[in-house]
Amino acid sequence: MVCINREAVQVRFRHRIGPRAGRGDTISVKRLLPPSQLVDFSRRVEDILWAQEHESDHFFSTMTWLSAIPRKLRAIVEEKLLQYDQRYQAAVSQPADDLAELLDTFECHRQQSTAKLSTDADVLRSCRRLSMLGSVPLPSIDEGCLAIALDRLSDQENYAANTLAKIAGHWSIFFRWLVDARVLGRNPAADLKTTFTAREKAEVQPEWVDRLVGSCATREEKLWYRVLQWTGCRLGEALSLRLGDVDVSRHAITITDTKRGVTRRNPLYPAIAEYLPWQALPGMRADDLLFPNLSRSTCYARLKRHQSIAGIEPWYPPFNSFRATRANQLAADTTISAVQAGLLLGHSPVVAGRNYHSVDDALIAKMVGA
Repeated sequence: MVCINREAVQVRFRHRIGPRAGRGDTISVKRLLPPSQLVDFSRRVEDILWAQEHESDHFFSTMTWLSAIPRKLRAIVEEKLLQYDQRYQAAVSQPADDLAELLDTFECHRQQSTAKLSTDADVLRSCRRLSMLGSVPLPSIDEGCLAIALDRLSDQENYAANTLAKIAGHWSIFFRWLVDARVLGRNPAADLKTTFTAREKAEVQPEWVDRLVGSCATREEKLWYRVLQWTGCRLGEALSLRLGDVDVSRHAITITDTKRGVTRRNPLYPAIAEYLPWQALPGMRADDLLFPNLSRSTCYARLKRHQSIAGIEPWYPPFNSFRATRANQLAADTTISAVQAGLLLGHSPVVAGRNYHSVDDALIAKMVGA
């Protein structure tokens, strides 16, 4: 059992393993931690003692915690609690090099952290891309190796420089965590480019989209451009749309696979409804993709081809410009509030307003003219 002496700012406990098993000991955190963190510190000590008694693996959780406390206190904890912990010492002397296993552990760590849900999911999604390194041993991963991986992402996914910089920053968070846990001695992503270059987003003119639609050979492609134009949804959100997300009776499209993990609805505008595959609807299932022939790896090339056919100069960024243009249109619409505009686009609560949670049916009906 762990006890707290608040007056002396100490944590008292009994050793569970080693030559001092069963004997009492004390860790003083005075002038090392603020009093408000004393209870949390005692719980961490109790977790370690429990893991030792039950021969449970606690290396990563303990190292993550130790990396967040003062070095002097960290040394005291290692001396008093971990000196005779064979599992812990073995992990320190022979760190794991299985990248997939470390990514799983990192995900558990992130889920227990205080990071925002959307930010956390974004970081984990980027880190999972490290699996493209294949069987490269963890100690052999260096800046050059990661730079090649970013080049591959640029070629395969058509990612812009700012997107690659964001991914590199997320990789740095993962490797910095490994350094703090003493699995690695250095952060191989520390010198990768992680700064963003400010670039103005182009405004996609309505007549450009009309010409794009006119250059399309299939109904699916025409529907694709109209959905981007009128909903302003993100690329991944559009690609994940399914037939069941389209509610004709309510004149609405439900976007479920969102960046923030919050479902939102947009009006089913006539310009979108015009290109729905009405004849094929009876034979389609609700979970069928609305754009089965499009993917991240193909849609960029298709846009460039349609721009070339329509005689339109390519704009930057290719797809996010649709979203930026729609945002400007909604902001200029005096019939709806800024909060409602933000909700239609799926902005964060800071942008959309903390007191609004959904767009009501009346607004949906008004915007489509129903």
